Amino acid sequence: ADTGMGTAAHMMSNKKCVTISLDIKFISAVLLNQKLIGKVKIQKQTTSLVFITCEIFNSESIVLTASGIWKKL
Repeated sequence: ADTGMGTAAHMMSNKKCVTISLDIKFISAVLLNQKLIGKVKIQKQTTSLVFITCEIFNSESIVLTASGIWKKL
């Protein structure tokens, strides 16, 4: 989640970004080597911060939600 959301922050701002806050909610377990799909949404962007949410799914259901704040460098 952190890597995907950080990549989205970097792509949106065209600047290097660092995580300053990350909140993760684990909803269900996954199996080893199970394929996961992440959906990232930029909620808001200011001159120095990017606010992002993320959901990660397996083939059947949601397994994790996350939200965080990234600082533009």
